[in-house]
Amino acid sequence: MFEERNKNFFKRRDLNDDRQEFAVSLRKKKRHNLANQKRVQLIYQELSPTPNTSDLEITIDILDQATNGIEKLNLWNGIRNTVAALKFTLPNSIFEKLISAISNHLNFKYSSEILECVTCILCNITCLPDEILCNLNLEILIPSLLLLFKSQSLKVQENSIWSISNLFATNFPSLHTTILELKFWKRLRKITYDPELFPIISWSSRNCSCLIEYQTENTCKQITEICSIILNHPDQSDETLSHTLSSLSHVARFGATGIEYLYSSQAINHVLKLFSIFPSASLKIVGYILLKQPKHAVDLIEHNLLNELYEVIGRPEVMIKVKTWWVLDNLCKTGSFAMYQLVKHPIFIESLEIPLGINTEGKFAWINYVKSLLNRNSDEFKEGILTEKLLNTVLIVSEDLDLRVKVRCCSVFWVFYDVWGKEKFFMSEAGCLAKDLMEDDKVNVEVFDEDVMMVTDEDC
Repeated sequence: MFEERNKNFFKRRDLNDDRQEFAVSLRKKKRHNLANQKRVQLIYQELSPTPNTSDLEITIDILDQATNGIEKLNLWNGIRNTVAALKFTLPNSIFEKLISAISNHLNFKYSSEILECVTCILCNITCLPDEILCNLNLEILIPSLLLLFKSQSLKVQENSIWSISNLFATNFPSLHTTILELKFWKRLRKITYDPELFPIISWSSRNCSCLIEYQTENTCKQITEICSIILNHPDQSDETLSHTLSSLSHVARFGATGIEYLYSSQAINHVLKLFSIFPSASLKIVGYILLKQPKHAVDLIEHNLLNELYEVIGRPEVMIKVKTWWVLDNLCKTGSFAMYQLVKHPIFIESLEIPLGINTEGKFAWINYVKSLLNRNSDEFKEGILTEKLLNTVLIVSEDLDLRVKVRCCSVFWVFYDVWGKEKFFMSEAGCLAKDLMEDDKVNVEVFDEDVMMVTDEDC
């Protein structure tokens, strides 16, 4: 009994000693933290209110010494303000330290406020010119940024997507490859459920899908799914819809597979509904469909494509006219059904008009369309449209200094010459004025080469 009592006594004594030791260590740690906290606060208070490089370097150095979340947040806020003010003048050594500090803090163990601040700094850094970014090890940030797509904070998600999109906009293929290898599109697709994220997702999708060399069938499928979700959701802003349609234009540009995804997802129906509101992106989508998959011409015409084109061709914007002529040019090449429908429609007469003073790009698109129109029809049809008015218009266009425009105008002059005959052609005032261009050896050689190439392309 006595031995048992002694045993318990010593056991209690050992436990008391352990408690005292733990209490002493806790007090020491607390004193150390308080001293460290005061030191950090003193340093932070001594920093100049005006952003400068030396204070930024000191702030980065003391980040790890801040043990309190509020202190860390204050330090990161100071860094954010300085970077925003001085980002174009900071030396590489500062950026290297900053990237290292950021990589250590892109972690879910930190509060959403700190992550918002850190990712905001990254947005500022990643939008800098390539000359600055080329010296920084940005690849170490990509895995953490992609993980932050799943953050509960909307702002952290937006900043992370924005930073990744900025990296996609650089001329560094290694960064692009790393982002894609880590399943960027799949991760973006998974968060395309929150309408509040649609603006940044559509903007990111537009920027990242334009790199056609990195597109695959799977990429096109995921981009189309993202765009379809956004288009199917009501009440989206014009900017969001515009970015979404731009993304789809890159999918159509990919070729047959991308176009089939547009049809299978019903995204093409939204494109046709929004045609008059966002003509630029819609014209690109339809133009690529006609160019790469001519079989869809019938379907597009049945869905009132010609009416939509007729509505937009009269707009004053030069680029809208250029793209409309490009679409009509591709439509002419799809076959006799499309040509027959085009000639019957009021847009046909409208499309042969060209505004005075239009730039070289506009003239080139128009004369290409006229040339395709004449190459695809019988002499009987040509006689109906080869009017004096059209000849005068082609003559005006041929005065452009661009050789490509002159060559195509010369081709059209030779069509007039063949259909009208030599006597009638040169009896006209425009025919006489076109004679010098038609006898220009340099232009004629180009016309011959172009015709041979055109036949070769058709035969292939």
